[in-house]
Amino acid sequence: MGVAMTEASVQNMLTHAHTGVLVSLRSSGEPVALPVWFVAREGAIFVRTPARAKKVARIRADERVSFLVQDGLAWRELRGIHISGAARVVDDRDVIAAVGAAIDEKYAAFRTAPAARSQATNAHYAERVVIHVSPTSVISWDNGLLAGESRPGR
Repeated sequence: MGVAMTEASVQNMLTHAHTGVLVSLRSSGEPVALPVWFVAREGAIFVRTPARAKKVARIRADERVSFLVQDGLAWRELRGIHISGAARVVDDRDVIAAVGAAIDEKYAAFRTAPAARSQATNAHYAERVVIHVSPTSVISWDNGLLAGESRPGR
């Protein structure tokens, strides 16, 4: 028995996972791993971020990225998805609006209202872009499969 998740389980986890970890590369090749909110759609990962964020500059310089979601505490609960891929920065306003609406819906209960944020924070988030991650390889695991557990919806 393997530990790889089915394609349906991968898509389900990507749809419902809360926080992903996006890894981009500095010019030296050193990786930088950052937690991000995201949506999965059309076989890709989408992240909305401030246009001046350093990860945007890193991705413009080197498209190679990885992306990770995981959950579970006990060994038998551990499961995750690791995506290697190519990222591009999307400046198209229609794409930014569509991805933004999906992210706003997904994270509505977790977001700080703009009125409660500082002026500097609101200014930082005023201009946004989208990072589009196209997977080149996907690795998944679900340790519960090794333990012989059946997980509906997983």
